[in-house]
Amino acid sequence: MFPAAALAGLLAAGCTGMHIMGWSRHPAPENAPPEVPEAASEVAPQVSIPVAAPAGPEAAPNPVQEAEALIDGGQEDAALTLLKRTLEDGTAPTEDALYWIAVLSFAPPISDRAQGEAALKRLVSEFPDGERRHAAAALKALADESAELEADNAALKEDLQKLLNIDVEAQRQRRATP
Repeated sequence: MFPAAALAGLLAAGCTGMHIMGWSRHPAPENAPPEVPEAASEVAPQVSIPVAAPAGPEAAPNPVQEAEALIDGGQEDAALTLLKRTLEDGTAPTEDALYWIAVLSFAPPISDRAQGEAALKRLVSEFPDGERRHAAAALKALADESAELEADNAALKEDLQKLLNIDVEAQRQRRATP
């Protein structure tokens, strides 16, 4: 590569027919001593080369990423505690923290439906157009369906208990009559 000053000189000479320092306009005779380049009358412009700034202190880790790592390690309780704390003090991205609090709250070993529903409700109301809106809507639909199934299950258990009581009573009456 040519230095910037030499390249600029070549361009200028080519455009205007000027003499380039150190180059002869006419070929030198074969036995003539080599020409000494003329001293530069101007200072060549400085070329700046961008250099990466030295690395400063590492950025603070994202609490949500830390919580995800805890979840991957089977430490759901610690992840939930971290998310709640960082959500309260504002150091975690609110949308992501609420999402993970909801996910962790519905699943074992935590299984706190009320906490999960509260986190989902807040997530949907505060971030209706957020990145997690589709996942939150799906999780809310599953939670609602799960609640309906639990209610149906409770009703079926109640009906089964009534049928068992009727059967026990019927057996008692059959034994009592000769």
